[in-house]
Amino acid sequence: MNYTAEQLIDVPKLQALQDKLNAIVPFPSALVDNSGKILTATAWQDVCTKFHRIHPESNRECIKSDQYILTHLPEANPSVTYKCPHGLVDNAIPIIIEGTHIASFFTGQLFLEPPDLDFFRKQAHRYGYDEEAYIEAVKSVPVWSRVQLDRYLDFIKTFTESLAQTGLTRMRDLETVNQIRENEARYRTLAHAIESINECVSMTDSQNTILFVNQAFCQTYGYSREELIGQNISLIRSPGSGSSGYDNILSETIDGGWSGEISNRRKDGTDFPVHVSTAVVMDEENQPVALIGIAVDITERKKNEAELIAAKVKAEESDKLKSAFLANISHEIRTPMNSILGFSELLEEMVTEPQQQNYLKIITKGGERLLNIINSVIDIAKIEAGQLTLSLKDFDLNSLMQELYDLNLKIDSAVEFTLDINQRGPLIIHSDKTKLFQILNNLVSNALKFTRQGFVRFGYTTGKKSITFFVIDSGIGISDDFKSKVFNRFHKDDLHNRLEFEGTGLGLAITKELVTMLKGEIWFDSEVGKGTTFFVRMPVGG
Repeated sequence: MNYTAEQLIDVPKLQALQDKLNAIVPFPSALVDNSGKILTATAWQDVCTKFHRIHPESNRECIKSDQYILTHLPEANPSVTYKCPHGLVDNAIPIIIEGTHIASFFTGQLFLEPPDLDFFRKQAHRYGYDEEAYIEAVKSVPVWSRVQLDRYLDFIKTFTESLAQTGLTRMRDLETVNQIRENEARYRTLAHAIESINECVSMTDSQNTILFVNQAFCQTYGYSREELIGQNISLIRSPGSGSSGYDNILSETIDGGWSGEISNRRKDGTDFPVHVSTAVVMDEENQPVALIGIAVDITERKKNEAELIAAKVKAEESDKLKSAFLANISHEIRTPMNSILGFSELLEEMVTEPQQQNYLKIITKGGERLLNIINSVIDIAKIEAGQLTLSLKDFDLNSLMQELYDLNLKIDSAVEFTLDINQRGPLIIHSDKTKLFQILNNLVSNALKFTRQGFVRFGYTTGKKSITFFVIDSGIGISDDFKSKVFNRFHKDDLHNRLEFEGTGLGLAITKELVTMLKGEIWFDSEVGKGTTFFVRMPVGG
């Protein structure tokens, strides 16, 4: 903060001191601040105040004298001395406090040799002064020798140094006062904030004696401030918590801070859980002087957590029961269904009448569709129950791809179906062969199902640490509205919901779950009417 000379120097006291010195010995002097304001003035000579500085022309010479002194103040050693064109000598010493020039102490308006009265009579005529009064004013100006002036300036130097020291003391006092005011304002703001918050705030000393609590603390624990101040913080501890945990809080707080959940007790004897955060207040010697604690009643949170845990356990149990039921009922259905399909195929070979053969084909097709649904339900149930396990082995990927191609190839199809692999011969990878086959078979069979004409192409590309499979078709595509739901269970696109497109809406959901189990990723690109491309990237070892 920048201070003015009036703030740092006792101006009335300085004026009185200058007047008393002047009563002992002529002491023409003045204190002038940096703006040019005259703060004190003693024994100014009439020749200056009543003549030279009154007449416009002679005053110009006075102004030149002032400007010279002000310009050369930075070079003062210790003072700036200047003899004005009127023959009088002026001196100025800057008052500097901690490197800042705040004012200047002027002295002078004296002669260093007897004045040439003829010169001054000519000046009286030149400027139109009253000659007799002007000469009397000139004669009253002190005449000093150089020795007297040097002694005088030495005294002034010491005097201004004393003024500067006094100003420095005053400046530090003002800074202290300002700091105290700022601190008081901050403390009032902090105190108001602490009283306003809902958290319980307490302050204790290093012996755990309570020094302060806020209103929220009193309301939560049921005590008044008078009942708490001066008591040990153990007053609010829950007896069932033991002492070792609280001892750790004290030691860890002194080491820097502690945070955790503990049990406390209200005045009425009820225990309740709180989350507490603590911090330590250090003095200038880095010694702990106070401990701050902020406690939050977490009774409702604990209650909600317990309810959530109970609900989660119940939901998991229900989910497991549901999955177990689905797996069991699906198994019970699949066993007789396999018998039905087996006998249907056997009857097809035995029956020759065309209409009866057609009936048997309908039975077989319906049975296969139902069996696929059952298998999908079983897979979902196993996934939800966590019963699916991986069987990682080495196998030839190209053989798997050829098997997949042969399984889905239909001679009389209008769709061009191709397997696109560049590598000839075996390609040994380490993965779960059955699940990888199921993933790719789901994608290929879907592509063939939704492509009535055009092509379906599938294959893979190899990378350093992964293999990326692709299944490309020119089928009906996937609508933009459905793209975000492709891997959801029991969801089907409106484009796919026509009767000719059979399915449960579980295939892609199962596929994604299997890909995730194998630590892979699956994504797709699609445009309605132009087709779809599915990609599956798998990390595999050779």
